[in-house]
Amino acid sequence: LAKLVLKNLDVEIELIELKGYTKHEVRILMNAADLLLVTSFSETGPIVVKKALAWNYPLISTNVGNVKSITEKVDNCFVTSYDPIEIGEKIRIILSSGLRTNGRIFMKSYGLDKIAKKVKIAYETTLKIWA
Repeated sequence: LAKLVLKNLDVEIELIELKGYTKHEVRILMNAADLLLVTSFSETGPIVVKKALAWNYPLISTNVGNVKSITEKVDNCFVTSYDPIEIGEKIRIILSSGLRTNGRIFMKSYGLDKIAKKVKIAYETTLKIWA
């Protein structure tokens, strides 16, 4: 746990790194928090962003993995640079709005049934090429 005071926001923020927690504990922590902040330099997904979207959870993330493409139409989600002033401004926007997101709507394309169909098509295509 780390406490951070954002001078321009006049608010004290407690940062919690979601490392070393069980999946259940992560869900409890995320439901108790006001937003998700992802400042990774490299990720493939990241899965935590998809979870946040599925829970209509406000988030701020750097442009890693496919974050930009899956959040571009989602309200109250921001893709930022690593600039602390820009990140602070997005935090202010989310905290002052008190709103959740509409991310669950856009996550429907990532449902297990849709992913399974895409995997099946990929295997079938591969088998046709190698047959």
